[in-house]
Amino acid sequence: MVIFDVLSGGSPMGDKGARRERKEVFVMAVFRVEKTKDFTVMCNHHLRNVKLSLKAKGLLSLMLSLLEDWDYTTKQAESSFWVG
Repeated sequence: MVIFDVLSGGSPMGDKGARRERKEVFVMAVFRVEKTKDFTVMCNHHLRNVKLSLKAKGLLSLMLSLLEDWDYTTKQAESSFWVG
């Protein structure tokens, strides 16, 4: 956790009327690595779709990560994945 002193209020052109506030912010590191194998790139559209359940988003993401020749039948999915 990092604590910042910030100015709030006042005009955008100066700090007239601004007051100093203390804000607590949680800072999380982002590590970026070069990916050359064993990763999936997908559009965020289905992840941000509020009409899809979390289970549906997870299943679709998992299916998109599988090999192109994977058997997408219900029977194969039931035998391959545990849903809890």
